[in-house]
Amino acid sequence: MLMKGGHVVTVFLDIDAAFSKASINSMVGALTETNCNKAVSLWIELMLRDRTVLSRWGDSTATVTVTKGTPQGGILSPILWNLVMNDLLKEMDRYRTCEVFCYADDLAMVMCGVDLNTVLDLAQQALNRLVEWAGKNELTFSASKTVAMHLTRTRKRTTRVLKLSNKSITWVENFKYLGVIFDHRLNWNAQVENVKKGPRPSCLHYVTVWANSGA
Repeated sequence: MLMKGGHVVTVFLDIDAAFSKASINSMVGALTETNCNKAVSLWIELMLRDRTVLSRWGDSTATVTVTKGTPQGGILSPILWNLVMNDLLKEMDRYRTCEVFCYADDLAMVMCGVDLNTVLDLAQQALNRLVEWAGKNELTFSASKTVAMHLTRTRKRTTRVLKLSNKSITWVENFKYLGVIFDHRLNWNAQVENVKKGPRPSCLHYVTVWANSGA
């Protein structure tokens, strides 16, 4: 697409306090759709709903009932969250206007086409759907952590404003996503420089690894 003069718009998003604010109803509903054994599903639901947090300060004690979120450090917590995110992926796939990639609570939404205005229209429609989905699941996307990048090999750049919940999204020329720096021309210079600045294993490290390998 880029080699043919097309345009790619990528929006990087973050769900605000995702694991702490995940709706119990959303997690239970997503679990039910997997045809999980009913006894197991009920056990997990009871575990999620019947939780209390006890806090002590000196002679004072306070107990609060937990009404949302996944258990911190729980083995099932990543799975329950992934089930909720899978619901989002299925919802966005219904429209087939963009590709959504996610890892935990970090999302990258990609739209591409030959006409920039059409791509931007699709991007805004997709953002609106994300906000609608988040509202139904008692979640919010962090506007301050959301950025957009316009990738193209042409000289045409966009100044059009994309919005997330009526808040303008910042356009950036590069962004680190899952440890990799993407830039608007995909020349990877920023990523290469970042790797070069990182720690370099010493010769002793290689000798130790070679010795431990049994070679």
